[in-house]
Amino acid sequence: MSDPTALTAPPAPNAAAREALTAALACAPHAAIDPDSAAVLAGISWEQAELLLRDLADDGVLDPATPAGVSPVRYRFAPNAPARVRALPGPLREAALRRLAEWTLAVTSTTHRRTPGRTPLTAPPAPPNPAPFPHAQGAAWLDAHTGTVRTALDAAAEHRWHSLAYGITDHLWTWLTDDTPPLWAEAARIGLAAAEQAGNEAALRRMLRCSAASRTLSATPRDHTQATALWERLLEHATRADDLTDQGRAHFGLALIASEEHHTRDAASHFTQAAEAWHKADFPPGAGMALLGAGEAACRLTAWPEAIEYLDDAIDQFRDPSFPASSEQHEARARVLRGHALTHTGAQHVPTGIRAMTLGLEMLEDRDTGLWQAKALHHLADALTATDPDEATRLRDRATGLLRHTAHISDYSDTLQLVM
Repeated sequence: MSDPTALTAPPAPNAAAREALTAALACAPHAAIDPDSAAVLAGISWEQAELLLRDLADDGVLDPATPAGVSPVRYRFAPNAPARVRALPGPLREAALRRLAEWTLAVTSTTHRRTPGRTPLTAPPAPPNPAPFPHAQGAAWLDAHTGTVRTALDAAAEHRWHSLAYGITDHLWTWLTDDTPPLWAEAARIGLAAAEQAGNEAALRRMLRCSAASRTLSATPRDHTQATALWERLLEHATRADDLTDQGRAHFGLALIASEEHHTRDAASHFTQAAEAWHKADFPPGAGMALLGAGEAACRLTAWPEAIEYLDDAIDQFRDPSFPASSEQHEARARVLRGHALTHTGAQHVPTGIRAMTLGLEMLEDRDTGLWQAKALHHLADALTATDPDEATRLRDRATGLLRHTAHISDYSDTLQLVM
């Protein structure tokens, strides 16, 4: 069945079709203009959109926004174009934005990397025109269309399309945690408001996680205060729902903030509570990461036997067949910390601890961030200071060099995708 709100255009470009497309594009002034967004906004085929965009560029309404030779070409309105654009009537504008929001949901669903036990809050609609693409292409489209995503979210908020608002945010999770924290925080804010207004408890907990995580990754005390309140709110909802997995997430988030603020005992308590909840929920990725955090917190508290126990348990979790492909990276972190703890349990254990740290560092070199490699180098240097001060100095210099090129805000910030 045809869409009665779609703008009609004949097979060949003409003045009426160009005017109709221009009006549709004006509904989303911050969206990237290319055949994808043009086809969706106007409700026409990709091929028609491509022809009409070229024609509008020839007419001086659009200017190319991509270098020559790049395909597909993206455009922007020419400086004098707004005065020449007529506005769409309200119902047609709403329909165009609805198509854009549904298309964005469909595209984000292709970029979403599944976490065990995590199902989408909102299933994407029937494949729109053009059809969604595979994961890699979907991610590339999103990278080039941040403005389009923001427009879709704003439209969903404006028109109270709650399931679209929190559905897009939910699917955006792994893309937004990679590179775009400002948009992530805004998406989480819109998604959380939509879930609250819809009264959807499952969506509310999911959006609380997204909102809390977006602020946890920020370096500002204000954001950490807000994040703490959001994690505590999630813990309250998860406890009421008897959701052990979300209880673990809330404790893990609170542990990250406590760790960042150097409240080590609080961090240790939350890490262990997260591990207990995730163990009961049979969620090895979470249990392993929480035990790793508990082990490092115990090291900082010089509770060496306790640290070794936590880290041994973490290694067991990382070897669970259900653990994602990154298990060797996290096992290496645990081995480094376990070796560090061993060197403080008696002179007879120092050689064993040094070997464990050396092996862990070798495992980290091709798999992990500079931050954790630097930590391993510092721990090794501490163990070698008394017997080989020159080597210890060399290792510390290597660690300093690595930290200059490390972007991670938190020691555990790269684990949020895994456990959220």
